[in-house]
Amino acid sequence: MPKQFMRYRQYMQLFYKTVHSLSNKLYNLQLIG
Repeated sequence: MPKQFMRYRQYMQLFYKTVHSLSNKLYNLQLIG
């Protein structure tokens, strides 16, 4: 596989992790509020 593709996959995984944690925080805030 090309290095660019591997780097792209890495960025996508990081992006999804960030979005997932952010949505979890928002969900918890909604539960508290």
